[in-house]
Formats: sequence, structure tokens, C-alpha cells
Amino acid sequence: MNKNAWLLFAVLPLSFGDMQMDGPAARAFDPRIDNPTRLSPSQPLERNMMNIAEVKSARASARMWSDRTWDHTRALLGERYTDERFVGLRTWTEKKEYNSHYSAEGALSLPRGDEVQRTWLAALSPAEKYDVVMGTIRGGLYDRMADKLDSEMDSAGRFPGWWGICEGSAAAAIAEPEPVKNVTVYSEAYGVEVPFYATDVKGLVSMLWSSYNRNLRLPEMGQQCQAKVSADSSEPACFDVNPGSMMIALHHFLGRGNGNLIVDTDSTRVVWNHPVLGYQMSFFQPGNASQGATSFQNALLRVRDATGDPRRRLRANGAAYILGVDMKLSYGQNEKKVPWQGSINRQERVMDLSFELELDDSFNILGGEWLSAKHPDIMWTIPRGLRPDTQGDRLLGDGSWDGQTAPANWTNAAFKSAEGVMPLRRIVEGLVRRSAR
Repeated sequence: MNKNAWLLFAVLPLSFGDMQMDGPAARAFDPRIDNPTRLSPSQPLERNMMNIAEVKSARASARMWSDRTWDHTRALLGERYTDERFVGLRTWTEKKEYNSHYSAEGALSLPRGDEVQRTWLAALSPAEKYDVVMGTIRGGLYDRMADKLDSEMDSAGRFPGWWGICEGSAAAAIAEPEPVKNVTVYSEAYGVEVPFYATDVKGLVSMLWSSYNRNLRLPEMGQQCQAKVSADSSEPACFDVNPGSMMIALHHFLGRGNGNLIVDTDSTRVVWNHPVLGYQMSFFQPGNASQGATSFQNALLRVRDATGDPRRRLRANGAAYILGVDMKLSYGQNEKKVPWQGSINRQERVMDLSFELELDDSFNILGGEWLSAKHPDIMWTIPRGLRPDTQGDRLLGDGSWDGQTAPANWTNAAFKSAEGVMPLRRIVEGLVRRSAR
């Protein structure tokens, strides 16, 4: 049907009555924070809801593999997850002392090729194995990461349970092939073979992406809420990504296949980043949700007919219509148990969202308001072709690494990258290529 024909559709007056909002107090659209153009500055975005409504469901084109949960409480990439004695320790202080007592340096002091040495090296954490390969067991990646944990723990040696590198594992699951095979790398610096489980490689690539995005280099929209319970806060950041911006972004990246999206699914100060797997939506007329799902045209409500609208003062300037949307937003969560080798997909989870969109007289999205208490806090993306850079990689010039033997003359570059708690990108990419084959 022609767009202008929709304007002839008679939308009946409707009273909102005593309709209540389940979420925090609504707010008006803020283009400085919520502009979806920030996610795709070089590509035009579809903003017409009539066109967007033609794609009621979409899925991400790529599969999302699962990593382990590398969190502060378990020592990040200093975790010796294959060592039962280490796993039984409770605090970071205990774990650091254990790693110091049974150190990588201690393993290297044993006769080369000795069975005890091989077992010891295999049980090291991903960061320690990387340091052995690079010749940086003093002042390298593990030590820098340990300094970071020392500076961030509380007086009792604890961390918030949600602190970790979920942003790194979410990005890696999108941007990198899945490491699935165990590989062995020769350390030219120490003359030993270092075994890497596929999980070690996953951890290193997740840390690379996490540290790269520490200063929010990747494009995002929304703000992190600092409240413990967002529904109890009037803080503007706790109103999260505007649903109008979210709708435009979902259609652009998934509906039209233009890329990927990562979402912080917790609307409080807690952050859980997950890759978006897909969405499915239906429409309802605002104030008449009991009617159930209906067509786009039947769900439209003229603003001038919305008597008793509890959000009238927040409606976008120029809004002519209000549209109710129910959506199931699917995202991929890391599995709790990840094998040391082999492939494993992320576990699919669903957020049930409900919101209203404000449209102009041509059905272009102007903004929106949340109805559901749960909604995304922040949405971000990885531009196609982007590779996470490190200070050390800049010292190496051109070229790649075959994943077999780390060049001894790359040690200084590894130290430089470790200053930012980052492994060398070229080393990680070489490990990923070998492990993903």
C-alpha cells in the first residue's frame, strides 16, 4: 500500500486511563546519547517505521561461540583453571601467592622435556603461557594483570562478582573464528614447548579485545546506569538506550544484514555484554494492549487522540502517531562449562521488551518510551574489518606470525603491549589461526 494511503487510515480516539509504567520514569529522546548514527556514521539508516515493520524478525548471520567466564574473582587470565588446587582457593591474594610459589620460572628451572615440567607448563594460566612464549615472565602480561587486580580489589581482597572481560569475549565471538584445537608453541627465549588449550587461546583473544576497548574506542550508544536498581532511580543514564534508537539499530545491523550488535543486558550499574543473536516483534495499540498483537496499521494511535496519555509531556516534538511494540530480543550468553578444546555455541537467552515508538506524520521514528522494566543499557558494534591494535604491534611494522615459534626479537614489543594489559595482536591472531583450523 502507498505510504500516503496510510494517512487516510482512521485511528480511533483512545483513553490511557490509569495505565502505569513498569519501568523507571520515562524520558525524552536524547540524540547526543542515543543517536544510532554513532554506530554507523558512514551508512544511511532506515528510520521509516513502515519500512522497518516489513522485517518483523531477523537473526545474526554468524554463529557466536562461547568462551569461559574470565572474571576478576577467578584472577582473569591468571586463572589456572585446570589446576584443582588453584580452583579451590577463594581470594585473589591466595591465588597470587599460589602462582608465585608454583611459578612459570619454577617450571623453567626443571630439566627440559621432563614430564614434571611438561605437566607444570600445561597447568599454567593463559597469561603465564603467553609470557613463557614471549620471554616476558618478569614484568610481562601476567605481572601487569596482577598489578591491575591488586589495584582494583577491596580491602578484603574481593571484587564485585560481575567484574570481568565479558565485553572482550562478546567482541571476540563476533570478530574472530572459534579456537577449537589445542596447539603447541616453541619458546625461543626459554627453549621449551608450551601447550595451549583452545580455551587458553579464547582467553587471550578475549583479553585483547577487552583491553582494546577499555577507553571505549568502539562506537556505542546509551549510558551506563550507576544505580543498584534502575527502576528506583531518576538518574537519566538509567533510562538506557532509547527504544526508537534501538529499533533503528536492530533493523540496520540485523534486519538488513549490515553488521553486528553487542548489548549490555543489565539496566543497573552491573554490566553484562552479550552479542545480539536476533529479534522478533509484534505490534499493539498503546492503551489497548489487551487487544493483543495486531497489524502495523491497526496499532497506530494518533497523538491527538491519546487522551490521558501518561507520557504526553515526553513525546517527541512533531510526533503524530504512537506505536506499541512487543519484542523478544535474543542474545548469546557464555556457557558455564566450556571444554578445553572443541566447539561450543553460546547459550541463547531472551529479553522480553515492551515499548512505544513516536512517529511523525510520515511514520519516521522520532523517539520512544520504555514500558517494560528490563531493557538494554548500552548497545555497541564492531566496525567491519577493524583489528584491535596494541602499542607493541606498532613497533613490529608489517608482517604476521605463523603461530609456531615466537621471534625472540619480539620480546620488547610484548613488554610494550603488556603495559596496557594486552597480548600482542599478531601473536594472538597466529594462535587463533592454528587453533581454528
